[in-house]
Amino acid sequence: MQKALASLKDNKVYTPLRDAAEARSRADWLVGMNLTRCYTLKSNGAGVVSVGRVQTPTLALVVRRDAEIESFVPVQFYVPVTTFRHANGDYKAVWKAPADFVGLDAEGRLINLPFAQDISNSVAGKQGQVLSFESQDGQEGPPLPFTLSKLQASASAKFGLSAQDTLNCAQALYEVHKLTSYPRTDCPYLPESQRADARLILAAVTRVNPALAGIVQKADLSLKSAAWNDAKIAAHHGIIPTSHDQVSINALSDPEQKVYELIVRAYVCQFYPRHAFTKTVTVTDAGGHKWEAKGRVVKTPGWRLVMQPDTKDKDEEDSQTLPLMRVGDSVDWVDGRVDHRVTKPPARFTDGTLIAAMSSVHKLVTDPKIKARLKETSGLGTEATRANILETLLKREFLERKGKQVLSTERGRLLVAALPEVLTDPGVTGLWEDALSEVAAGTRTLQDFEERQRAFVTKRVEAAKAGTALVLPAGTTAKASVSKPKRRTFKKRTAK
Repeated sequence: MQKALASLKDNKVYTPLRDAAEARSRADWLVGMNLTRCYTLKSNGAGVVSVGRVQTPTLALVVRRDAEIESFVPVQFYVPVTTFRHANGDYKAVWKAPADFVGLDAEGRLINLPFAQDISNSVAGKQGQVLSFESQDGQEGPPLPFTLSKLQASASAKFGLSAQDTLNCAQALYEVHKLTSYPRTDCPYLPESQRADARLILAAVTRVNPALAGIVQKADLSLKSAAWNDAKIAAHHGIIPTSHDQVSINALSDPEQKVYELIVRAYVCQFYPRHAFTKTVTVTDAGGHKWEAKGRVVKTPGWRLVMQPDTKDKDEEDSQTLPLMRVGDSVDWVDGRVDHRVTKPPARFTDGTLIAAMSSVHKLVTDPKIKARLKETSGLGTEATRANILETLLKREFLERKGKQVLSTERGRLLVAALPEVLTDPGVTGLWEDALSEVAAGTRTLQDFEERQRAFVTKRVEAAKAGTALVLPAGTTAKASVSKPKRRTFKKRTAK
C-alpha cells in the first residue's frame, strides 16, 4: 500500500480500462437481453432460451465435441514391438515405418495385420546393430502459481470438483478464512517484492496444516523461479497462500482443504530446483527394418517432489531407461509382439477441461489469422464469469452433468443447430474480446465498440424475426407453475 501511494498516477491513465469494462458490460447486456428475448419468443413456449455473447459459443463447444465423439469411427492399427538385448541391458523398440511403406493409412498408421506380423517375424531370432544413439539433457521449471481457470481445471482433474465448487472454495479461503490471495485472477505471475514475504508465508502454512511441514522444510528460499516477474503482473497476481495463521486446517471443509493444498503446493514449488532429465533416442537396424526406442531418465526430481503435473506421458516406451550404447554395437532379439491398437475419440468435457477450453479458445479455431489474434486475448469470458456461465447452461438444461462429464442435452443441440454460426462460433466471440482489448489499450473508443455491437444485435434480431420458429423441447422453466401461498392458521390461546 505504501509503495502504491508513493507512486500515484493520474486517473486518466486508467480511463481506457474503465471504458473496456463498461464496453464488456454493455455488450453482454445488448446481446443477452435482446437475443434471449427474441429466441424465447420464437420458441413458442419452450421456456427461457438464453442466448449470450459467451454462453452460446461455450454451449457450441460442448455440442460439437459430443457430435465429434458420436460420429467417431475407430481405426484399428498395429504396432510391431521388439525387445532387444544390449550388453548393458534390455530395451523395447517399435517399428519405424518408412514413408512409402505399403499398408499405411493417411496418418502413417499400419493398418494391415499380415504386414505387421511379417515385420515382427522378420526380426525374430536375428541380431541387430545400433544405427544411432542420441541423448539430450533437459530441464523443466516449476509450474506457475494458479490462475482461477487453471485451479478449476486441476481441482476437476484431481478431485472431480465442479468449476463453481472450486470457485466457492477459493472465495471462502480468501474471504472467510483469509488463507489465500484474491482468487479471480487471470495472471499467474507474482510481484518480485513479494519474495520477501516467503518465509512468513511458509511458516504460516506449516502452522495451518502441519502435514505440509515436510515439503516446506525442503524449500530453498534463495531460488527464484520464473513466477517472480513484475513486467508480467496484471491487475492481480497468481493465487498463493497468505501469512495468516489463525485458522486450523480442521476448520475447513474437505473440498476447501483440497483446494488450499493445491494452492500451497503450487507456491512451494517456486522454491524447489528445476526438474532435470535426460531424453534418449536410439534407432536399431534388425531384420531389414528400423526400430526406434525412446527413454527418459530423471536426474533431479526437483519440484516434482511437491507437485506432479496433471498430464501423463503419452507413450509408455518413453518412460523406459535405455542402456548406454554406441553406434555400431550389436544387439540380440529377445522377443517380439504386434500390439493391436485402436484410435480413440476426443474425451468428453469435464468442468475443468471446459473451463480450460474457454480460456484458450484459440486452440479450437482453424483459421490461422483468427487463431493468432485470439492467442493474445483471454478467450471466452473471464476468470470471474466462466463458472457462472457453465452453471447457467446447466440451469437452462442446455447441458447436463453425468459424473465428471459435461454433456449437451437434446435441447442444447437443437438450439446450436438452429442458431446462425455467427452466434455459436467461439472465434467470433474471441474477436469481440480482441476489440475489447483494443478499448483497454486506448486504440478503440467505447462509442465505436458499442455502435458495432448495436449494429450486430439489430441485424441478428431482424434475421431471427424473419426466420422460422425455433423448435425445442420444453425446459423446466416452461413447466414451472406458480403455487398459491399457504394460508396461515393460528391457534387460539386460552387463559389458564
